[in-house]
Amino acid sequence: MLKKFFARSKKVVPQETLALEPVVDLKAQYRSDLKLKGFVADSYQLAVLEYLQDLLAVIRLRQSDLNLVQARHAVKHLYIYGGVGHGKSMLMDIFFQACPIEKKRRVHFHAFMKEVHEFFHQLEPSQRHNKVERLVNEISRSVEVLCFDELHITDIADAMIIERLFRCLSAKEIIIIMTSNRQPPDLYKGGVLRDQLLGFVDFLQTHSEIVELKGDIDYRTLNNEKAEQRYYFPLNNSSEDFILHSFLAHSRADKLTPGSIQVYGRTVKFNAVHKDVLLTSFAQLCQKNLAAADYLKIAESFKIVVMSGVPVLTPERSHHAKRFETLIDALYEHKVLFICSAEAPPTTLYLHGEGSFEFQRTVSRLMEMQADTYPGS
Repeated sequence: MLKKFFARSKKVVPQETLALEPVVDLKAQYRSDLKLKGFVADSYQLAVLEYLQDLLAVIRLRQSDLNLVQARHAVKHLYIYGGVGHGKSMLMDIFFQACPIEKKRRVHFHAFMKEVHEFFHQLEPSQRHNKVERLVNEISRSVEVLCFDELHITDIADAMIIERLFRCLSAKEIIIIMTSNRQPPDLYKGGVLRDQLLGFVDFLQTHSEIVELKGDIDYRTLNNEKAEQRYYFPLNNSSEDFILHSFLAHSRADKLTPGSIQVYGRTVKFNAVHKDVLLTSFAQLCQKNLAAADYLKIAESFKIVVMSGVPVLTPERSHHAKRFETLIDALYEHKVLFICSAEAPPTTLYLHGEGSFEFQRTVSRLMEMQADTYPGS
């Protein structure tokens, strides 16, 4: 399989070079990790690990004294897609820990794009004509391997720059590994001006090894014994009591004091704040015109978020569902404890409408966030 990562090279790679052993046996590490969790190996995950193992070998070649031209210029990126809870992030964890170079970074795609737009915003007007190149020059000083979790496009501003950004990263010989719930042709499906993304899809299909992680099990829902109730439904007087009790129990506050945070000069207000515990509502965070930057700031500012009133969402409220999805992504990535009251269980919150496929990741994460193993370390 290693030859796939040299597919664009017209030169012959010496066999003794290909025989160079990688630093870590990823399958052995995988089986060891599963044994600690009481799981057994999954054949689909083992198949994807073969691609990651080959890529690890290529990275080792780039570090070696041989310093092959083929290894530096012919390597393909890796794009892993599959359903929620099939283990994409776990496999990325194993690869990232085993990757033998220091100049590596793993980041959630939403957080990365927030950094991208912040960088552009800080540039002087005279510098913005080549803003993508300037950014990639900065990235390349500290990164040789870049791992993106949960790549999906939801913003037209992202769609308009993503192709140029990835082509520049590739030109700097940065190896990119991505996970996503969708295969490349389905990215930004139904989005505004989707034609802007076709060049990026072509880039992925041409320059990446595209691998599907199949599976029938959502591993996030296993071993989900709750240490405490964190998701209460349906909405009624008891759910109101549950929310108030949860906030006061975790915050040790003796009263409800409104609070706020600042995001790019804007004020986002909340029902109550006490130290690192937030009391808010679905209406407050998901029915107002907030964006990924606001949710990332919340995730960075609080360790516990208590939210009331999550409704069943209809196709007409797809934009509310998208905001809720983005909020949960941010809280999950920052390991924030999330407690909420809702109209229905996670599995029936949003069944039909634009983005309902992507929302299944939110369902999976909501269920995992109830487990006594979450947030974990």
